[in-house]
Amino acid sequence: MKFAKSTMALAVILIVAFAGMADAARNLKEGRSLTAHEYPNKYTAYLKGKNQLPTPVMTKTWGSTAFEWNATNALVTIQVAQGVDIWGAHIHNGTSTSNGPVVLTLFSFTDPVNGGLQFFSGSFSTTVMIDLMAYPGLIEMLTSESAYVNVHSMMNMGGEIRAQLMGTPPMMEPGMMSPGMESPSMEMGGGGMESPSMESPSMEMGGMGKSPDMAMGGMGGMA
Repeated sequence: MKFAKSTMALAVILIVAFAGMADAARNLKEGRSLTAHEYPNKYTAYLKGKNQLPTPVMTKTWGSTAFEWNATNALVTIQVAQGVDIWGAHIHNGTSTSNGPVVLTLFSFTDPVNGGLQFFSGSFSTTVMIDLMAYPGLIEMLTSESAYVNVHSMMNMGGEIRAQLMGTPPMMEPGMMSPGMESPSMEMGGGGMESPSMESPSMEMGGMGKSPDMAMGGMGGMA
């Protein structure tokens, strides 16, 4: 099947990325600062192809995830760099030596008409807010080191890069941003708005030639 690049995809992804920060913006408007004391717990993951099971993946793609939470909600930031045909990312229930089911969808690109997968190449980051009441047991998975992040590509549908969420900072690649560090902003025309969640303007989208839908913070996905 021949895939065409979507000329509207970059704008759509920027707009949807802001949606993941809507609750955070409301908190700020109401005077509730999203500072470290409000999210005192933080687990991180450095995503690499060699962590894939049962067979490590040889890839230049890498990434990071920061999972910060308090008693009621969580902020999850995921960054992917040098991605090739990336279509989704999830948190799974499983140890570093096992595969497990999807618990939480961090992002997933689909065609708005027929629901088929779409994908991007390049660098991308987004932050989503999670209501922990909707995901009972998720924090217990984290603290028992039974939650891992898996990023999927068209070449490696079962997973391109992966890592366990841990309570200690991961080792970083030279020049890599620390999870939770603000990405270089990109201005959008018309409103003077800047995107804190888009790492690079060079991201290319592929798929069915339609503007993709991006699902964040939901259930389901591929193991």
